[in-house]
Amino acid sequence: MAWKPITLMIIDDQPLLRAGVAAIISSNADIALVGETDSERDAMELLRDLQPDVILMPVQRPIMNSIDAISRMLSEHPQAKIAILSTHPKELQMLQLANARACAYLLKNALHTDLVDTVLALAAGQHLLPPADFKVDLTAQVRPGPLSSRERQVLRWVAKGRSNRQVAQLLTISEGTTKGHLHNAMRKLGARNRTQAVSIAMQRGVIGVEL
Repeated sequence: MAWKPITLMIIDDQPLLRAGVAAIISSNADIALVGETDSERDAMELLRDLQPDVILMPVQRPIMNSIDAISRMLSEHPQAKIAILSTHPKELQMLQLANARACAYLLKNALHTDLVDTVLALAAGQHLLPPADFKVDLTAQVRPGPLSSRERQVLRWVAKGRSNRQVAQLLTISEGTTKGHLHNAMRKLGARNRTQAVSIAMQRGVIGVEL
């Protein structure tokens, strides 16, 4: 069977973001950006023609708009894996999108580090959001996890979209120490990148973030 690259389609109304995704993907021979658009209407036409392996789309407001869009896309192309782009992670939003069968949740400010790993993981059949039957009481008290207090602090700021340098300044520690805490948190959670670490920590109730 002939080798084929993983095909990716992006939907976003920000030309600079789409250009950024294209630049990131261009450096990886295993992934091909086959289509991009700024509207859902055009996206459905592209979806029928291109049948991409992975779809990258922004979260919409209200959240039901995203849920409806995911449903329509998966009805048209059930094999597609959908990754949601967001500025900030929110626990309830993550779970709603997971129940709608989105497979991943990417922070826009972490695309340069997480995009390729996420696309490869989705194409390999992994889900980086909880399965559709995952349930959690979001009002429950946060349960202590294996993370240290400092590791949880670092993850909370990462969840709010702060860079390693900004987290270091906020916690009055060095950037190297911040990276060390983040690396340890990722290792303990079994996460491949910072976005997945935040997602897992939220799912397990290790951190709670009010945004």
